[in-house]
Amino acid sequence: MLELEEERARLVGLLLLAGLALILLLLGIAVLTTLVIVAFWDSYRMTAIAVSAGVLLGGGLLLCLRVMQLARRRTLLASTLKHLATDRDLVEHDRREARHGD
Repeated sequence: MLELEEERARLVGLLLLAGLALILLLLGIAVLTTLVIVAFWDSYRMTAIAVSAGVLLGGGLLLCLRVMQLARRRTLLASTLKHLATDRDLVEHDRREARHGD
């Protein structure tokens, strides 16, 4: 049970930090994108908008792929699962010895 509580506390902390980081990054990206578009407003307005959109969409796609990759990893109850696997191996070993001993 202690492992579940530790994992829960870790996940809550990660979600709070990730949420704050996302808000700050979103604001920073919005300001930077606005700066780029305003800087090129007279000459390359559409190009600046298109390049900015492409960079943002490409970065978002890469981050989505990374999130999916990280989500596939199992960390919840890793220690418990390891102990259960060890116990299962010991039980199977004892069964084999009991069969050979009979």
